[in-house]
Amino acid sequence: MLKVYEQITGMKKAATKRENEKKELADVIEQDRLIEMKGKLLATVNRITELISRSTSLRSQKCIPSSAGRGQEDGW
Repeated sequence: MLKVYEQITGMKKAATKRENEKKELADVIEQDRLIEMKGKLLATVNRITELISRSTSLRSQKCIPSSAGRGQEDGW
């Protein structure tokens, strides 16, 4: 009788574990197969790097306060 009880308990634990795994994976989607395009990745990475550096330099230029010629001391 004890052996049957242990088997039932083990089956309950396994079922609970499977249900929890299903709940965790419920919102996970499967990724499509990736297709490698030789040469395209490097060009894309270089373009992204160029855009980031360009926007960073533009942003830093806009943040430099310049009150010359305005006659005001507001800093912008």
